[in-house]
Amino acid sequence: MSLTHLSVGENNLNSLPEEIGTLENLECLYINDNYNLHSLPFELALCTNLQIMSIENCPLSQIPPEVVAGGPSLVIQVGICSYFYITQSCFLHIYRQN
Repeated sequence: MSLTHLSVGENNLNSLPEEIGTLENLECLYINDNYNLHSLPFELALCTNLQIMSIENCPLSQIPPEVVAGGPSLVIQVGICSYFYITQSCFLHIYRQN
């Protein structure tokens, strides 16, 4: 599939389908402000063109190591996130290059 940008923020999602890994051309994923989204599928690591993933205001309990390690570059933005036990807004940027 040739989808490069996907914005599903503010949709009250509680999960992402594992089929998201089939979006091999995905470059930007915006899933911010889904207050019931507590986990991410490890299949996101299959989106090797993913450069930006916005997860502000998602109470993620963890980010799968496959997602952090996968792909040529990835920027993860984290705001108020229980995974990091943060009580005020902040941003975590993870940059990875091959």
